[in-house]
Amino acid sequence: MSKEQINMKMELSYKYGFLGLGLGGTSIAAACADSTAGTNEYPYTALLINTNKVDLDKVQTVNPKTFKKLIGDGKGAGRDISIGESIFVQHKNEVQMLMEKHLGDAEFIWIAAGLGGGSGTGSVIQAIGLCLQMKKRFGLILTIPRANERSTVNSNALKRLNKIYAAMDQLGPIIVVDNEKLFNEYMAENPKASLEEYLAYSNEFVANAIHDKNIITANFGVYGSTNFDSSELGKMLMTPGVLHFARLELTAEDLTELDNLATMQDQKAKFIEQLEQQINKGVLANGFDFKKTKRAALSVLAHESDAKKLYSGTMAKQLEKLLVDVAPHATESPVSFHTYTEQQFEKQQISKHPVYFYVILAGLDLPAERIKKMIDTNKAATADLQTSSSNLFENYVETSITSQPQSLTLDAIFESTEKIESTENDLFEKLGLV
Repeated sequence: MSKEQINMKMELSYKYGFLGLGLGGTSIAAACADSTAGTNEYPYTALLINTNKVDLDKVQTVNPKTFKKLIGDGKGAGRDISIGESIFVQHKNEVQMLMEKHLGDAEFIWIAAGLGGGSGTGSVIQAIGLCLQMKKRFGLILTIPRANERSTVNSNALKRLNKIYAAMDQLGPIIVVDNEKLFNEYMAENPKASLEEYLAYSNEFVANAIHDKNIITANFGVYGSTNFDSSELGKMLMTPGVLHFARLELTAEDLTELDNLATMQDQKAKFIEQLEQQINKGVLANGFDFKKTKRAALSVLAHESDAKKLYSGTMAKQLEKLLVDVAPHATESPVSFHTYTEQQFEKQQISKHPVYFYVILAGLDLPAERIKKMIDTNKAATADLQTSSSNLFENYVETSITSQPQSLTLDAIFESTEKIESTENDLFEKLGLV
């Protein structure tokens, strides 16, 4: 459900605050804070932190409650995570005061950081520390770089993922945003789009995924006895591990097959197959092992006039079985049905009678396939550096014409070259994914 569709004031399950770090993180945080809850404009707040003035100025916002703060000399961290972290530490007290001022009223803080650069990647651990000091509930929104990024970006992302992976059980939920997945999907549908258009799309895409569930759990009517409400969403936000989102939009006409399925035994509906495909595809990332899901939930939203016909025991049975098949070890997996009214959508949308399916899985591990590819890329780059010759003339044999004392020749200085050995620790085995 896009935010433009809602035509009345909507409530929220949780008042989110967003702390954006670096260019990627500030862009996402700004987009999230620009979300509206129907006519309830800008219910969220955001604090955007960067060390690069040009990048910080580039982030456009419309929410008057979004505050930007430049730290350091404005020249950035040069993709050096140690510099990014050092600058953040130097301004840590100031950042904490700004967090208390701009995010102090938030019930839950999302720390957004694009992994790979210097500022966001370098400061994300320190930002977690500030949330712990402030005793604020928090989660992470982490982007992983595209596959064709250079080795420095890839290595930076892995270094931070390595630390976060080791501490995942002690942290809040993590939303992984795979830039490679989003970029490929967007460009496949918009081959002539510019990079700026993609970035705007991806930031709003992330914002909608987070915002939708916060809206549904607090506003729409409940049909039946099961409800995935604000307290249920709260359980998801208290579950360590990765949050995975899936979404499917159909119309009431697409679900007429339910009339025939009522008399059939154990036959999977077409819309169930479509929804299962969307779960595997994911909204923001994929490649997860769903057997590790700790909590699962599925919400359906349809027009109130369609509820009696659509929300049958047959649909409930099919959806319940889907969640059991996808996440067999989840401790909870409620399926809830909701209705919307004419006032909650504009006329051109209501005439289509859309039916929305929202799935959220909590407590997942990092996407192993994607991380392994990043590790393999990093290993290949490291191996190439280690095996490449540091002596351009190692295969050249000079023919001596004259003989001079050893002390007077340059050969005494340049005849041998020491091999450069890497002193960087091998971080990749520690990820536990290889």
